Amino acid sequence: MIEPPAAPEPRRERRGARIIQRLVGDAEPADTAQLPRADLVNTGGVTAVALVGLLVLGVLYTLYFARTLLVPIVAAVLLGFLLKPLIRLLHTFGIPEMLGTVVVFLTFILTVGVSAYLLVPPASRMLSRLPEDAVQAEVRLRGITQRVGEMRQAVDEVASVSTGASGEAAQPEVVRLAPELLSDRIIGGAQTLVIGSVAAAFLLFLFLASGQTFLRRTIAMLPTLDQQKRLVRIIQSIERDLSVYMVTTSIINAVLGTAVGFALFLIGVPNPVLWGVAAAALNFVPYVGGIVGSLMIGLVAVASIDDLGRALLAPVAYLVLSGLEAYVITPQIIGARFSINPVAVFVAVAFWGWIWGIPGAFLAVPILTATSIVCANIETLRPIATILRA
Repeated sequence: MIEPPAAPEPRRERRGARIIQRLVGDAEPADTAQLPRADLVNTGGVTAVALVGLLVLGVLYTLYFARTLLVPIVAAVLLGFLLKPLIRLLHTFGIPEMLGTVVVFLTFILTVGVSAYLLVPPASRMLSRLPEDAVQAEVRLRGITQRVGEMRQAVDEVASVSTGASGEAAQPEVVRLAPELLSDRIIGGAQTLVIGSVAAAFLLFLFLASGQTFLRRTIAMLPTLDQQKRLVRIIQSIERDLSVYMVTTSIINAVLGTAVGFALFLIGVPNPVLWGVAAAALNFVPYVGGIVGSLMIGLVAVASIDDLGRALLAPVAYLVLSGLEAYVITPQIIGARFSINPVAVFVAVAFWGWIWGIPGAFLAVPILTATSIVCANIETLRPIATILRA
């Protein structure tokens, strides 16, 4: 029986077969029926990316909405790592661990309380005078702001001419909301700060009083000896490096605050001691703290000192001293052991400041330092530690 002739192969299929043959060379001709089609692409990778994205968003939302709970916990843990070496030091001199915990905790709380008692009244008076100082500074700097206003007026005139040429559009009615009073914001922020500070102090005492019990129980939960050794090494590294880093940074910032306060006293800025303490505290927030401090000192100096040239010396002196500390003194003292990538520091300050506000900005660098220590002690995370270190 004679079979009917096969149907001629369509031109598109023949061209596809030639392209495949040219790509594979001398290899076996590919079976075009087994080639993947665009509508049959495996969606596993897309699903994994989507799940990771949802996880990241969930973590961000949790960090943001739970900041009232998480900020005291993180602050207590970091302060615990800072104070635990002092308790062990007292234990080496024969002081029992619980008694050493009480002594260190009460000393820390007493120092913070006395400092707050002495500095809060002048700080609140200074904050209440900020609107008046801003008005006075604007009057003093009117010669400079007037030129900027003239340039803005010229731009507005050009824009109005171009709008008039094409026909004036009806201006919509603008509803302006009354801004929140600065005093109300200060009172609300003070209440939140007091509640968070009390919670952090209570958690700090529990963390210090637990001694090695919590650490032993956490280590016992790990299944293998290698994991237990790694956890002990990570905790010891965090305690040692973070305590040394924080103590060294605190001493450097205290010296900077003393120098800034003395310079402002010579220039004639009111409350130089308060501004020295503020400079020391703001220096815990890299980059942003220096900018905020210089702007506030410049505002108060221009509003309170008659000589404009001498008033402008105040922010200049602050920037010069903070620059010497950041780029000369701190690198020489701390060295490469605690050097963090400046880009990572800036991103950390921006991120935690966005998530947790002012407390997050202060906690950003200690969190980043602890993260780099953890990543350096875990094999799979060492590339992250390499990126974070300068």
